[in-house]
Amino acid sequence: VIYFFIVSVTVNKNTSDTNNIFKFLVWSIFPVVLISLFTYYFKINFEINGNVYGRIEDYDMSTKTLQGITVNINTLGILCVFLIISAFHLIISEKLKVLNKIFIYVIIFVGIITLIHTQARGAFIALIIYTLTMIIFSIKKKSTRIIILLSGILISVISAIKIFSSIDIAKFSTGRTLLWKAAIEVIKRNPLLGVGTTSYIDVVKETSDVALNGIEAGGLHNIYLQIATANGIITLVLFIVFIAVSLIKFIRN
Repeated sequence: VIYFFIVSVTVNKNTSDTNNIFKFLVWSIFPVVLISLFTYYFKINFEINGNVYGRIEDYDMSTKTLQGITVNINTLGILCVFLIISAFHLIISEKLKVLNKIFIYVIIFVGIITLIHTQARGAFIALIIYTLTMIIFSIKKKSTRIIILLSGILISVISAIKIFSSIDIAKFSTGRTLLWKAAIEVIKRNPLLGVGTTSYIDVVKETSDVALNGIEAGGLHNIYLQIATANGIITLVLFIVFIAVSLIKFIRN
């Protein structure tokens, strides 16, 4: 929903109130991103209530990721994406003075560097999708848009099949497949109404024979499976219908 809003106001170039929203996003997110980036370069990490923040390193220091002052790398990654997109919108829609425009470019640069250090794949994909959407909607001829869109989907599907057929899925997904297998078992046992939003984590953990790392902090890392597990397939179908109707209306407009 947030994505549709951002894209629609960017394409339609609405100003005034929408620009104020983007300004609020930039000035509220930028301090978080900047402080988080400092923790990476100054090798700062700290612990609060059992949660580690800052620059996260593996035991052999071979892998370094940036969580910053957020709860996990995915949260910081998405914040970076919102920062980059909001700042970009201000550049194309606001009449900024030279110094202000330079500062906004600096903000975008900080957002990109921080995003790279988070290594949050979902955030990278979100930014790529937004960029491609902007390119598609910059093309005035509708038939050309449709051809490019369908070609992009086809290439993405083929690429995904080739990538996933040549790698260790469990390693690539960083344990997510274990979460999904356990969630599917829960859905099979409670298909219609689910097990409840407050108890689905405990139920999924009880269903699995192995430890499910990350479920407490990030849930199932799949919004569709999470809805089906917690609220049932009926709610999932309604959610998908809502997304489909919104997407169709968005494309038509």
